[in-house]
Amino acid sequence: ELVQNQFDVLAGTSTGGLLAILLGQLRVPPNDAFELIRNALKTGVVHRVKRRLKGDSDKRLEEEARNAVKEHWVSSDVLLYEEAPRGLVVLPGESTGEIEVVHFQNGAKVAATSSAGRHRPDPKIVDVDGGIGCINLTKLLIKEVRRKYRDKSVRFRLLLSIGSGLDANSAAIHEDISNDFKAFDLGRYVRVDVPGIAGFDVDNRKAIPKIKEATRIFLSSEQGENFLAVVVEVLKS
Repeated sequence: ELVQNQFDVLAGTSTGGLLAILLGQLRVPPNDAFELIRNALKTGVVHRVKRRLKGDSDKRLEEEARNAVKEHWVSSDVLLYEEAPRGLVVLPGESTGEIEVVHFQNGAKVAATSSAGRHRPDPKIVDVDGGIGCINLTKLLIKEVRRKYRDKSVRFRLLLSIGSGLDANSAAIHEDISNDFKAFDLGRYVRVDVPGIAGFDVDNRKAIPKIKEATRIFLSSEQGENFLAVVVEVLKS
């Protein structure tokens, strides 16, 4: 069973945004998603998208993504498919700095997330995500799910947040979210920071192998195994 098949919504900022989109659109394990990102970058697909945010239509960008998949994976089992978890990315708007929740169809903006922190104005907000300098993604994700189901009382079977804890007030932000879950009976919230990632340039595609390795090491550690045990317990309940 693929991890992404257990979730209704996938979201991310920076490199996590690209992964969220791939996990939500491909029938592949997470490790293969990393490989697709690397291969797409080698063929120039993502690089071209970043440079020409306004030059290509979303349809053309999606075609390029499909071509990259076909080039590196022959099997039809990995092609983009329609009935997938919703892929979301959060980033500041190009001109105003206002926060946007971007869906997969907005291909140009999705591909820009790994450089959003450097090329977007600083938004005027309080709770900041360290990865790209925008509002904490978890809070926006809660709002997006409520909007999707048209129900403010929606409960999360599991809201899983994985990150680097880059921002100085990251711990306080997630403690605040955890308190909200308890106070308003929102369901189960699990947050984990992967040690070591904070030392990498997460907006740099060359850091992807390091992020992958740091995550693998963490998941193999006692702390990582305890974290996985909690997640598996919730998903099986």
